Amino acid sequence: MVLLVFCLSLLCLLSAGLLWVLGGRKKTEAQEQGGPRPPVPAGNTESGLPALSPALYLDLAATMLTAGLSVPAVLEQLSQLEQGRYRTELAVVVAKLYAGAHWEQAWGKSRPEGLAPVRDCLGLALETGAPSAQLVRVLADRQRRHRQRQHEKSAARLAVKLVVPLGACSLPAFICLGVIPVLIALLPTLF
Repeated sequence: MVLLVFCLSLLCLLSAGLLWVLGGRKKTEAQEQGGPRPPVPAGNTESGLPALSPALYLDLAATMLTAGLSVPAVLEQLSQLEQGRYRTELAVVVAKLYAGAHWEQAWGKSRPEGLAPVRDCLGLALETGAPSAQLVRVLADRQRRHRQRQHEKSAARLAVKLVVPLGACSLPAFICLGVIPVLIALLPTLF
């Protein structure tokens, strides 16, 4: 009797594992046929090193502004980060700023996604005359809070996704190894 229960629970576990593997294989085949691709890890550069977060760029900019650098000089220094990742875009912007162009004209069509918070914050500070270092630090803190909320949401989604495979594997095994032996043991007392 125990051997039968053990075999049934093993069969349930194997079938759940097989369904799990086949579900993953279908996704892979769909991706090969031009379907949805797996997400690329955010922040990877060509060198394989993780990219700096926009909040860190903002902190560095705030520190340089506090030290007395001008906004174009700050952009020059930021262009040297990450092995010159934004060197070409920022060189054009700095050259236009030194030539007397307005902030929006200097950026033109160049809109590097990683520098959007820096562009927006420094532009606001430059055009309004607001104390730029404090403004940049506040925006850096806001960027960090936003990123932390995104990580918390993705962790919550992961917990929900893990419930189904855990239930598919554990529940049949619990029933076969925990409930059925108790029912079998109670059968002689019922009759």
